[in-house]
Amino acid sequence: MKKLIILALALVALFALAGTSAWAQGSSVTVTLDQQNNSGQSGTAVLQDMGDGTTKVTVNISGGSAVAQPAHIHDGPCATLNPKPKYPLTSLVNGTSETIVKQPLSDLADGTYAINVHKSATEASVYVACGNIEKLVVAGMPQTGSSDSMLPAFALAALGIVLASAGWKLSRHNA
Repeated sequence: MKKLIILALALVALFALAGTSAWAQGSSVTVTLDQQNNSGQSGTAVLQDMGDGTTKVTVNISGGSAVAQPAHIHDGPCATLNPKPKYPLTSLVNGTSETIVKQPLSDLADGTYAINVHKSATEASVYVACGNIEKLVVAGMPQTGSSDSMLPAFALAALGIVLASAGWKLSRHNA
């Protein structure tokens, strides 16, 4: 009987922990890209967790150019952007771009990065749009990886322990 209880507790803990990591999968963050340097270009970037440790970044800005416009994820907020790119994005053409970044969304959406769009490769020092990537919150839960995100796992594990204990007492009572 003890082995059965231990097995049940292990399964409850396993499902609880698996559940917390799955919450971020399929999540997305939308970043507002505000115009810079009176460019007239603004829009959004959508970062979507692909569930395999990568994030799809889709950028759309109004007033885009047929000339390729480099875009990157930088350390910073926009106000104090580190000029050295952290993760390159596919250059925008006619205002759109799509890139798979080899980082999970939970890493990119930790509140320390921004997306920046440049005027052109030859005028990379001219920023036309920028937006801060805000901290990820999934379904009212804190970002995956924070200590608070483990609360549901612990609650499920505790419920499993209570139910297993009740079953054990009931089986001893009936024996």
